[in-house]
Amino acid sequence: MEKFVINGGKKLSGEISVNGAKNAALKILAACLLTDKSWTISNVPQIEDIFRLIELLKGLGVEIKNISKGVYQLKAKKIDSKNLDFNIASKLKGSILMSGPLLARCGQTDFCQSGGCVIGQRPRNIFLDGFKSFGVKVKKNNNGYHLSVNQLKGTKIVFPLISVTATEAIILTAVLAKGKTILINSACEPEIVFLADFLNQCGAKIKGAGTSSIQIEGVKSLKEGKCKIMPDRIEAGSFVILGAASNSPIKVINMEPSHLEVFLGCLKKSRC
Repeated sequence: MEKFVINGGKKLSGEISVNGAKNAALKILAACLLTDKSWTISNVPQIEDIFRLIELLKGLGVEIKNISKGVYQLKAKKIDSKNLDFNIASKLKGSILMSGPLLARCGQTDFCQSGGCVIGQRPRNIFLDGFKSFGVKVKKNNNGYHLSVNQLKGTKIVFPLISVTATEAIILTAVLAKGKTILINSACEPEIVFLADFLNQCGAKIKGAGTSSIQIEGVKSLKEGKCKIMPDRIEAGSFVILGAASNSPIKVINMEPSHLEVFLGCLKKSRC
């Protein structure tokens, strides 16, 4: 089995930079399917989940240019919901986020039983029930489910449990739906606020992101946009712990302390 061998007992020093947040980048990249206009996304972390999602987007017909390291230009001018690569989508939990935009643009898509997470099974009914609330017809098939709809219609959804991915997936479904959508018991993570803020910059009408109640007024289309992915708070916290655990003067840069207030408060109380 592969393993890490760590020889401890040494002081650390210097500075380390925090990468862009995977949990923000995946959502923004999937959201490009909502518009036929060009988006430029920077500070995208260079990790396997991102590369696989980009493969899925290219397979759907999205034009993607890698301008420089971590900088991508995306344009979903012509997309085909039938070209979703199930070999990739079934292993990537983030592929769920593509369903709402594909329903809005194409009126249909396939929703697979995606994996990609070693901490356990993630419930899928919360997504399927959410899609049904918009008027989506759900039919079981060999790969999972086929989703179809003539026109997404705004709705009210009360989440049975707090889920970051479900909240984001339903936001992406509601942006181009006709009428108002209200989400109750929504997740409040910074990545959700980041997604909503960028979509609003591109013409969406989302209120309440960062609270448990979110309102989305559907719009007809989104416009061009530029976005720099927020820093990864989990990575930032890991680096801070590294310095504290080794009692070393490490400088962590390109992080957002406001995303770590509870964590940093606990660390201070522990006298680290």
